[in-house]
Amino acid sequence: MMPVKSEEFLEEPLKPAEKLYSWSQTDDQITISFQVLKSFKARDATIDIRKDSILVQIHNEDTPRIKGRLFTSIDKFDSMWQVETESKTNKRIVTIHIEKQNTIPWPLVIRSGMGGENDIEGMDHQSQYLCGSFYQSEVGDYQRAFKYFENAAKVGNTAAQMKLAAFYELGRKESQSIIVDQDLKKAIYWHTKAAEADNPEACYIVGTAYQQGTHFLEKSYSTALKWLQRCLESTPDLAETANNIYVATCFQIGLMKLEGGYGIEEDSEEAIKYWKMSAYYKHSQSLYNLGVLYLNKIGKDHNIVKAIRLIQEAIAIDSTLDIPAQLQQLTPEQLEQVNAMVESNLKENPDLGDKLSIESMLTPPPSAQSSTVDDNVKQSPKQIKDKDTTSTTKKSPDSETKVKRKKKKSGKRHHSSQSTLNTTNNKLIMATGMLTLAGISAFVMYRVFKNRN
Repeated sequence: MMPVKSEEFLEEPLKPAEKLYSWSQTDDQITISFQVLKSFKARDATIDIRKDSILVQIHNEDTPRIKGRLFTSIDKFDSMWQVETESKTNKRIVTIHIEKQNTIPWPLVIRSGMGGENDIEGMDHQSQYLCGSFYQSEVGDYQRAFKYFENAAKVGNTAAQMKLAAFYELGRKESQSIIVDQDLKKAIYWHTKAAEADNPEACYIVGTAYQQGTHFLEKSYSTALKWLQRCLESTPDLAETANNIYVATCFQIGLMKLEGGYGIEEDSEEAIKYWKMSAYYKHSQSLYNLGVLYLNKIGKDHNIVKAIRLIQEAIAIDSTLDIPAQLQQLTPEQLEQVNAMVESNLKENPDLGDKLSIESMLTPPPSAQSSTVDDNVKQSPKQIKDKDTTSTTKKSPDSETKVKRKKKKSGKRHHSSQSTLNTTNNKLIMATGMLTLAGISAFVMYRVFKNRN
């Protein structure tokens, strides 16, 4: 007889972030909720609610979901719990209802471990993290807060790991709420721990550290791509829930794909693919890069109209972006005339988009006509490419690609588990130099400026 397959055996385990509890309160009740496997039954957990403590242990898990002494005493006989499947998300959720004895608001559900006020290790790691945040932001006891964060981080709480990473990234000189010296090795250690648990921001930070060779890591595009790809795969709806991370990740992958080296092959089509993903959300540098590539006849679906429209849209979003050299001689009115001319010609001849050039539509001044023709005859595309590359790479790349975390001296800066990315401004400046549209497959040089204040 063939064994019957069950969803219980095929079901994937929950990610660490999916196991965390959330809570809310009214004047007379505390409500705690957390996710379990779809196959979960009431018999699969031990939930022990007492007058001044609570223990929630899922039988197939090593550590308790909730454990510790409650903020204050409760009415345990009127407290209850239930499990149900949400209709919208199809998630299996356990909900615990705790009856208060009075209407005093609770700042925390768990105040300490089972062993008393100084028992930190006797708590679940989510409660350790919440206690750390409470002592940091509400009490101002930064030494005690750090102990809670450190204990939570060691047992796998990603929010606490991100908090420690931020502390070590900045150091005590940046805020009175930080009690440790700056230590970039420890910062990347804790970021990597959080990234291994599929925290998307941590994956991005570790990826860009490898991309730029910071934090005592060897520069490696292949390793960087591994972490950035993991970032995109960490959350199914990342583009909606953490759009800034999604856009920045696609943008950085595009940069590496275009440049190549450090363990990967140059691939302009892949760069275009990822820049299209970030440009969809109106990321100005991605729009600009796509426009410059199309302007230089790079990409399967390039044409002048698309190039000009993309560049115009990028500059409208970010006025600090420079107009490419090929277009600087045109006024806005002339650009529109070029667009109208190209659109008209494309309707008559759909294959013309790959052949048209800005130069063919403009009449250079008499003094420039002869020299322009001579230069185009004397210089091969390869020579022009080399000339442009040489003229735009004199500055040390190390001085321009270091990861720098935006510094902020408010203690509130560390109240959030988001450590560095939300204030990151990724700036790309395209150096087009002598590039033309006359059949030159040019390599676009760039410089990355991060965290510009």
